[in-house]
Amino acid sequence: MHTSLKSTFIYVTHDQAEAMTMADRIAVMNQGRIQQVGSPLDIYRNPVNIFVAGFFGVPAMNFIEGAIEAENGSATFRAGEVHQAFNGNAQLRAGSDVTLGVRPESIELVSEGGVGAGTVDLTEPLGDETLLFVDYGGDGNLVVKTDPYNDVRPGDRVSFRFKDEGVRLFDKSSGDSIQLQA
Repeated sequence: MHTSLKSTFIYVTHDQAEAMTMADRIAVMNQGRIQQVGSPLDIYRNPVNIFVAGFFGVPAMNFIEGAIEAENGSATFRAGEVHQAFNGNAQLRAGSDVTLGVRPESIELVSEGGVGAGTVDLTEPLGDETLLFVDYGGDGNLVVKTDPYNDVRPGDRVSFRFKDEGVRLFDKSSGDSIQLQA
């Protein structure tokens, strides 16, 4: 209808998948306040705060609470068995409490060189993908999307890494996104 009528439509929905598929632009609201306005992919890829990041995506973005430490001249996020370096990000101060956000599809299982490790608590085969619920030594589990052909089972120990484009940091007190340098 939108294409054939060439008119502007305003559509209100609580279904984020519906909003992502139908909209050219989305206004994300929380408690009557606009949090972010943008294209569906911009909102998904670059959420301005932890509310927006957690609202979009199925399964939702993983959140890990931790702190920034100085390590070998760079800033490193640490929580449980997770340690993610952020080279060249001078605005990250050692001792800062932050929340790391990473989407399930941005976590890769690796044999070496990972940013963390954990034990698989549950596998959820969905046909075209499998969800792994990994206890990484922090609060809760990481949800990892993998292909349906992996042979990981509950009880297996796995190592993982994060794809750089899928990692976000949020200020723990305000919930606002922290801009990272590439």
